[in-house]
Amino acid sequence: MGAAAARLLVDKLWTGQEDYPVLGPEDLSFNEIAFVSEVLGRQVRYSRIPFDGFKTQLKARGMSENFAQGYVDTMRAKNEGMDNTTARSLEHTGATIFRQWTKQVLMPAMGR
Repeated sequence: MGAAAARLLVDKLWTGQEDYPVLGPEDLSFNEIAFVSEVLGRQVRYSRIPFDGFKTQLKARGMSENFAQGYVDTMRAKNEGMDNTTARSLEHTGATIFRQWTKQVLMPAMGR
């Protein structure tokens, strides 16, 4: 993201406001991201639950009915591809893979 921001800041022809997607260099599943267990020193795993169960959990943690429903609607839209609107290209793809960031940034931040 930093490289994309720097590129736009020095581009004297760029003006205005617009969305500028920045993708990671790899598409990861939730299970692939759960490797962060190695960094945290405790198990992290992804377990998909039905949307109704998710909403019940949100409300049990104090969210209002409307907020919980909005969250569920957002997660449903993400599952249906909401985040997959930009094709991967050199212009929109960052260089740092998740494992690299985890080892270089997250681990030191956690004192590991």
